[in-house]
Amino acid sequence: MKPPSMNAAMPRTQPTPRRRRVAPSVVELLLNMRSAQDVERAVKATCLVGFASGVIYIVAAFWVASSQLQNMGVAIYLGGALLTFLMVFGVMRFSRLAAAGLLAVCMATQALVWMGEPSAVRVLTGILSIFFVFIFVRGVQATFVHHKLTRRFDAWQRTMDSALDPRLFEDE
Repeated sequence: MKPPSMNAAMPRTQPTPRRRRVAPSVVELLLNMRSAQDVERAVKATCLVGFASGVIYIVAAFWVASSQLQNMGVAIYLGGALLTFLMVFGVMRFSRLAAAGLLAVCMATQALVWMGEPSAVRVLTGILSIFFVFIFVRGVQATFVHHKLTRRFDAWQRTMDSALDPRLFEDE
């Protein structure tokens, strides 16, 4: 007697579902913040880049003042540096308003500076400002995610505290 063929005897199985990639894509790495560590890393990067931006504004103000190209340029750079340092302090404390303000100050200062700079300098400051804006957008996103995570954790902690209240377990 012949053994039954393998295909006829075996029931049809469901196709195996495709697994999701283990390694995250570049977009996921750049935009998604999955944990508190990602949020903290993004806020630290925003603070460091904001501090560097403020220092660059101060150096540029001294450079403009020494060459006496424009008196208005010195005011723009120093005002931008002061606002940047104040906003960085707020971002360190996870302030959403400060993070959005830092982004707005950076964009406004770059727009005002771009109007008065020669075209050769615009290319370098344009590349640098694109990098700064990208980091500052990550900082804004991180502060919003931080507040979302803390709100969830606080609600969870309140629920657990009320569920584990020792008065509930007292013998009557």
